[in-house]
Amino acid sequence: MLAGALTAYTAGALVGAVLVSRWKPRAQGWWALFGLGLYALAPLSLVFPVGGLWVFAAYAVVGLGVELFNVPWFTAAQREVAPDKLARVSSLDFLFAYGFAPVGLALIAPAAQVFGAQTVLLACAALCVLAPALAALAPGSRDFRTRRP
Repeated sequence: MLAGALTAYTAGALVGAVLVSRWKPRAQGWWALFGLGLYALAPLSLVFPVGGLWVFAAYAVVGLGVELFNVPWFTAAQREVAPDKLARVSSLDFLFAYGFAPVGLALIAPAAQVFGAQTVLLACAALCVLAPALAALAPGSRDFRTRRP
């Protein structure tokens, strides 16, 4: 199951990267945040007894969504952050995005023991939708651009 989900995720990410390299939507930032919100499908596919093919399909969509986010996000960082600050900003971005992931993963098992696996997966799915939705309210999120007078 793990190998299949990872393969599906990777295939979805490849499709997403090709799609986002050719598609330039209006409100690209909001589309990117929508793509990030699709990550909720990963825990949701594990909550319900839907079978392996549905899990693989969910992970493929998650991979696509992550690339819908990553490409505009990293492009915006290079465009919007001063070159002399880009390394620091990118380091902080990666620290928060990837560096704290092991902490969250370490907390999942004890949380599942206390609250139940289904509750934890549903909470993860809710956070995966809520965080990008709240980020979409930030100034400049529509296009990932700083508003300059």
